[in-house]
Amino acid sequence: MSARDRFSIGLVSSLMAVLVWVSTPSARADAIETALREEAPKVFKYVKDHGYRTVGVLKFAVKKGNKPASFDAGTLNTKVARSLEHALVLLNDPSKPIGIIQDASQAAARSRGATLRGAKGRRGLMEHTYPVAWESQPKPPDAFLTGEILVRADLKTLAIAIGLFDRKQPDRITEISRVKDIPMDRNTLAGIGQTFVLSRGLKHRGARELDEAAADDASNRDTATANPAQDSDDPVKLQILYDDQPVVLEADPSSPGELKAMRTRKAKDPKEGQKVKFVITNNTQTQAGVVLAIDGKNTLFAEDLTAKQPGECTKWILGPGESYTIEGFYLSEDGKQVHPFKVLSDDESAKVELSPDQKGVFSLFAFVPDGSATGSGGMNVAGGDGGELSQTPKDQRGVKRRLAEVQASLRAATHTHAVNGRLVVDHAAKRSLPRHARPKGVRGLVVQDAQTTTGSNLNRIDAKLGSQPAMSLIVRYWTPPATGGTTPGADTPTAK
Repeated sequence: MSARDRFSIGLVSSLMAVLVWVSTPSARADAIETALREEAPKVFKYVKDHGYRTVGVLKFAVKKGNKPASFDAGTLNTKVARSLEHALVLLNDPSKPIGIIQDASQAAARSRGATLRGAKGRRGLMEHTYPVAWESQPKPPDAFLTGEILVRADLKTLAIAIGLFDRKQPDRITEISRVKDIPMDRNTLAGIGQTFVLSRGLKHRGARELDEAAADDASNRDTATANPAQDSDDPVKLQILYDDQPVVLEADPSSPGELKAMRTRKAKDPKEGQKVKFVITNNTQTQAGVVLAIDGKNTLFAEDLTAKQPGECTKWILGPGESYTIEGFYLSEDGKQVHPFKVLSDDESAKVELSPDQKGVFSLFAFVPDGSATGSGGMNVAGGDGGELSQTPKDQRGVKRRLAEVQASLRAATHTHAVNGRLVVDHAAKRSLPRHARPKGVRGLVVQDAQTTTGSNLNRIDAKLGSQPAMSLIVRYWTPPATGGTTPGADTPTAK
């Protein structure tokens, strides 16, 4: 049986949703997670040697080639920060712990005048207190870690520069570590908000060849005006409807790699009270899996794309040529907890506390059988290749516990533990099924309504799909008035 069976959703010809087990190949160890796991001890030693007692990890910026760095590109920047935060917690000494701020970026976003932009904004970050999971009271920070994900112009490799600034010198970000030449894969391309479509003729190539082909396609789309939503090679077609009226999608020259919902008199940003739904259609002659996310949350069980790779998420499964209409978030497999999509008012939308890289974004990732999809199927879930440091224990947030308890929860969630100052993957750990009791608060401009309706029952079938997407489609459907991408100051660590 495959080492990584997947829990996903399929559809049968009657349009009754069915819950499926999807056999995907054993995924390669995530290169970024591996790099961070190896580099984290060096970062922790730097923090400890310099006497910092409370430290937070802020979201990283993404810099593609010579383009300006941005904090708003995809979900990878949040995932890298969370992975580094968890690594530092696991490396901590319970007898003499260093305080690690819990989700520093989210906490900082609520603080007026606190920003990474310039010395004044960074001094503002230092003027607030922040939660530490094992402390009863919020604590002031001594230093913050941040940095850049430096993507080569051809999108084939990336580097991660990790920097630090402290209370004494907030005007200076010191680079303390750099990991170079990390190979790009399709999940990572999706994670930096990059649209791509693999040619169907490539599906039997090796994994690295497919990754490079996806990078080539994504790089070409950054400079071309072609609309990937109209590509003949698209394994899945997406149609977005506002009040049953199709929305025109077009390439967004102001944000390479993304599409935008065309703003005309007939197709504007969705407005309060409108009904929003999505039609996904399998454009292939085989089964296809689809992850459809709204503002960073999967429409199945509200899985968080900053904590999971798209390939690890629950999927809608379509047979050859089949279509399905999605009108809300499915939060239970019996179909009794379907929360319809709801459009917030302009005022409510402006108040939503959601990262700009997710706010106002529809994301679609399509999966098809490829040359690596050789799993034999089955009904059990086996252990994966290694831990995902970005995984967050379900009971971690908002519960004050001892550091040792927090570490135990993280070890169980990430399959990673510290041994003699190093982080080691527990290959024998069993990966459990996703839980259906999902966190509340899937928020964005199109959100889940508090009211529930009854949808189709979710049953189980078997499908064999590749572990990485054959297509990534990023649609920015809303942007706040008079706003732009957040970019770091000139003193943020940059490529050398």
